[in-house]
Amino acid sequence: PNNVVIRASFPLTSIDSTIGTIYRRMGGAVLIVMLCAALLSWVVSRRLVQPVMALKAGAARFACGDFASPLAVPDSEEFGSLAEALNEMARQCAFRIEAMEQQRNEQDAVFSSMMEGVFAVDSELRIISMNDAASTLLRVDANAVKGRPILEAVRNTALRDFVQGALVTDAPVEAELSVGQREPLLLKA
Repeated sequence: PNNVVIRASFPLTSIDSTIGTIYRRMGGAVLIVMLCAALLSWVVSRRLVQPVMALKAGAARFACGDFASPLAVPDSEEFGSLAEALNEMARQCAFRIEAMEQQRNEQDAVFSSMMEGVFAVDSELRIISMNDAASTLLRVDANAVKGRPILEAVRNTALRDFVQGALVTDAPVEAELSVGQREPLLLKA
């Protein structure tokens, strides 16, 4: 028994060349797929980001009090419903602000036309508002004393004590006191 061994082979350079070609083709295919994925991601992100940026800009306008121009409603269901909700919120805010301004104007008209002197203070005894009659009676400029403590504005400790006492009780309070060289004033709180 003679053993015979037959060896068949390709040159190693031929195999290396084939493997190199396969790697180049795979690398090219991966590069093309990556470029397509990047382009697709950019397109999708633009479609998502643009409506969000438009909604953000509109919400910022609403926050600044500009309710006149409503938001454009995007095509997508989620962003469209959000835009509609923001537009409705803006309409409601504009309506409420208009109603409050009208009410404030009416109150200001009544307050300024009263014959009795009326002024309002906060819990720290700072003057919030004062009508013309109170300004005349207390001999101060209503605009100049706004936001200042009552004692600093009028310089009368009896008036300050009356106001302080009126703030701590729920019951009506009355007092008579003099401000300057005038006849006594009847105060009610």
